[in-house]
Amino acid sequence: MRLHRVAVESFRGIAAQEVAFAETGVTVVEAPNEAGKTSLLEAVTLVLDYKDSSRAQPVREVQPVGRDVGSLVEVELSCGQYRLTCRKRFNRQPLTELAITAPQPEQLAGDEAHQRLQRILDAHLDRALFDALWFEQGRSLGQLAVGDSWSLGAALDQAAGGGADQHNQWFTPKAQQPGKKLKALDARVDELDSQAASLRQRLDELQDDVDRSATLDRELAELAQRREALVPDLEHSRQQLADIQQLRSAVDEQAKNEELARARRDHAQGELDRRGELERAIGELEQWRAGLEADLTRCDDEVARLEGQHRRLTGVRDDADAAVQQARRTATARRTDVELVEAATRLERHRDAHHKVAEADAAAHDAEVLLAGCALTDERLAAIDAAHDNLRFAEAQLEAGAPAVTVEALGDVTVGVDGEPATLAVGEQHTVSVADPTELDIGDVARIAVRPGASLAQLTEARRTARAALDKACAAAGASAATPSRRSPPATNGSPSCWAATPASR
Repeated sequence: MRLHRVAVESFRGIAAQEVAFAETGVTVVEAPNEAGKTSLLEAVTLVLDYKDSSRAQPVREVQPVGRDVGSLVEVELSCGQYRLTCRKRFNRQPLTELAITAPQPEQLAGDEAHQRLQRILDAHLDRALFDALWFEQGRSLGQLAVGDSWSLGAALDQAAGGGADQHNQWFTPKAQQPGKKLKALDARVDELDSQAASLRQRLDELQDDVDRSATLDRELAELAQRREALVPDLEHSRQQLADIQQLRSAVDEQAKNEELARARRDHAQGELDRRGELERAIGELEQWRAGLEADLTRCDDEVARLEGQHRRLTGVRDDADAAVQQARRTATARRTDVELVEAATRLERHRDAHHKVAEADAAAHDAEVLLAGCALTDERLAAIDAAHDNLRFAEAQLEAGAPAVTVEALGDVTVGVDGEPATLAVGEQHTVSVADPTELDIGDVARIAVRPGASLAQLTEARRTARAALDKACAAAGASAATPSRRSPPATNGSPSCWAATPASR
């Protein structure tokens, strides 16, 4: 086996350190005392011999003092045909990693990695010779225990001349590979190694139990000594506790008395406060009663005043009712008088109109007699008809006479007719004949302007003008007077057959 590199972290007093060895020749590690040279060899021993979970004393001793951390060791070595790197962490967060780079790459972890390393070492490392040559500081230089060294024995056998036969018992002659006997022994060795590992683990556990037992024994002895020392203090404390209990009882009794006195004081104070509140309430009630009495006196005076006012208003209402009844009777009488006057006025107008109609009929009859013997042309006949129509229209307007306006009061109102006021009661009427433009003022509500189409004089003048036009048309037709009686189509000789006309002198 050949070491290539050793690295440690948190290992005893070493925070972190790495040492690389030469690939050939001999490497000498030189450093002052207590620098950690022995710790490097110890780290290699832990990696090769102990599991990461071991609690053996050599493993526990490498943990730094006062630090709760794990100790990490990484060793790179060659053994036989293998070149590998093994990394282990002890005491905290156990870890085992094995990386084989030759002859074939392999990556293992945990117990499997530890067992694989042990098989490689057992197959290619003479443990007895390795342990015999492993010198540590303080180790005795007596006779080396190399009796179990198979490599040293093989070398001696070969030097004595019988080495070839011995070698052929274990390896094949040509391929120089392990024979069946050696393979069987290797299998047996692996089995024994597994059993030895289990036993070592059990031994580590027993060692831990022994260590814990010794620690507990020491702690038990210390506790016994402390107990003996604390017995007098315990008795003194018990006496003090009894005194404290008595004082506490006295304090509790005093507290109860104080609480009772405080409750009585609070009760008396509450009664005193309630008495003061009652006195204030009585004073307020007295003031309220006085105020109510004053209000009652004012209410009596107000009731008396309202009763007197009610009596006065009742008398006024009775007088008003009587006045209303009288006004209604007066309005009814006035309304009757107005209706009689209006009826007489309408009767007189009807009589005048009937007389005028009779006169118009007589004039028309005379015109018919006059025109009965006249020979008229169509143009003259049309002129006479137009003049006759105008005359009848003027006579009808004259017969109708001037217009009249009647105002009926729906309430008491004053009506002004061309500035002359007239007061009307409810239901009373006032009639005004309108021969000329007239203005009616109805209180402050409205002003009405009434304008007739023509006055009586104008109507008379219109009738005279229409009569003159008719006479002129008849004279033009050769008749001194004409009264159309009927209208017929003109005769073929140019004279109407339905007209009787009296020839006029030419």
